[in-house]
Amino acid sequence: MALALSAGFLLLFGAFIGLGEYALRESADETRNEYLVIARLAAAQIDARVSEAQTSLEQTDDAVSSST
Repeated sequence: MALALSAGFLLLFGAFIGLGEYALRESADETRNEYLVIARLAAAQIDARVSEAQTSLEQTDDAVSSST
C-alpha cells in the first residue's frame, strides 16, 4: 500500500515537473516572438527614416549640381 502511494506521488510530482517545464518553454517562446515583432517594427521604422534621408540627400545633390 505504501509503495503504491509513493509511486502515485512520484508520478504526480513528475507530471507537475513536466507541465511546469512545458509552460516555461511556451512562455519563453512567446516572449521571444514578442521581442522579434518589436525588433521588426523598429527595423522598419529605421529603414523608412534612412530611405527618407537618402531621398532628401539625392534631391539636395541634384539641386546643388544643377545650380552650378
